[in-house]
Amino acid sequence: MAERILALDLGTTSAKALVVDADQRVLARAERAIETRSARPGWSEQDVVAIQRAAADAVSEARALSPSPPDAVALSCAMHGVVPLDASGAPLAPLRTWGDSRGAVVAEALRATGAHRALQHRCGTPVHASSPLCKLAAMRADEPELFGAAALFVSAKEFLLRAWCQSAVVDLSLASATGLLELATGTWDTEALALAGVDPERLSRLVPTRHVVEATAGPLRGLPVVVGASDGCLANLGVGAMGDGVAAVTLGTSGAARIVDAVPSGDEGAGLFCYALDDGEWVVGGAVNDMGNAVRLVAESLFPDESEPVAALLAAAASSVPGAHGARFVPGLFGRRFPDYRSEPSGGFVDEVSFDAADLGRAVLEGVIDGLGAVVDALRARGSGVRSVRAGGGLVRAPLVQQILADRVGVPLEVGEDWDASALGAARLARRALG
Repeated sequence: MAERILALDLGTTSAKALVVDADQRVLARAERAIETRSARPGWSEQDVVAIQRAAADAVSEARALSPSPPDAVALSCAMHGVVPLDASGAPLAPLRTWGDSRGAVVAEALRATGAHRALQHRCGTPVHASSPLCKLAAMRADEPELFGAAALFVSAKEFLLRAWCQSAVVDLSLASATGLLELATGTWDTEALALAGVDPERLSRLVPTRHVVEATAGPLRGLPVVVGASDGCLANLGVGAMGDGVAAVTLGTSGAARIVDAVPSGDEGAGLFCYALDDGEWVVGGAVNDMGNAVRLVAESLFPDESEPVAALLAAAASSVPGAHGARFVPGLFGRRFPDYRSEPSGGFVDEVSFDAADLGRAVLEGVIDGLGAVVDALRARGSGVRSVRAGGGLVRAPLVQQILADRVGVPLEVGEDWDASALGAARLARRALG
């Protein structure tokens, strides 16, 4: 029995390392920022070697802070990231994050012909610029030399597993978020691969999320490593939203609402995703692009002289009223995922000139949360009885945000005391794997 698990979460903005005991108590925690660069409009890139360094530093600090050493490791990783590697495993270009929209043209073409419906039904991933399917197809068309030189296409977690464990594997959870995996068989989808222009030899070997490898290098050397799952799926496990009408809602840089089903169900119309978590556990939900990122962008515009603009926005918004005296914010500053998956930036305030900062602050909070509430509505429409919501993510720490969310979803809201839901979910999954 592994008494202490070191959970490593490779998120969009940081690498977090937690040492968790058998009762899910956090014994130590460390975090290192991950920089995202945008050299051109629509680009969102990260240095995958820098991600590995950030992970190593977070792991080393967490181990140093822990009163006892960990017995095993569990991994979590953000979805939809892609980095091309050469035959030796070295990166040929930066990792393209979920926010990179260079696949938009491919996605729009597939949606225009209706081909996206069959793809989403089989593979569970909405056809959108975020999807690695679209990223790879766009790279093939627009950057043929880079695409042709790449021997492998991997996520940040796969890169780390190759470096620290000499293991060329990808878990079914991350794979199911690529748009390239057939849900019914758990194998790479032939038609999706053809659209992307890749064959299975250029992808990692598929393994269950409980698969265990051994770290042979780096700060995890000598420890068993459970490959784990994607951060969104693990967040459900981390907060205990595993069925019985309990939904998990995340209000982070972006946002998502998810429930767990016993069988996979690719959606053809409502824009919901379906990703693997574990045997008999499939996470169904929807994601929105505008959340903490949009709030911060508006806050920096409204309060440019404040050292903590988001805190200033929250304080000002608290003095407004529900409905913000008629001020309205339409999400879409960072493009849209659910429900219509339009990649181009849109949205913003409606008639913002006639409102003060308090109303505009309240309006942006209500707008982004309403977008998340629409996902909950879609889950209900498909027959998922959402009777309560467990919420996590940095933005939901604010009491005003909690109130707006509770009013929008109309069911009891529980906010966890610990905000590292994905890492805690990874630790829970590791205990399943290790007994």
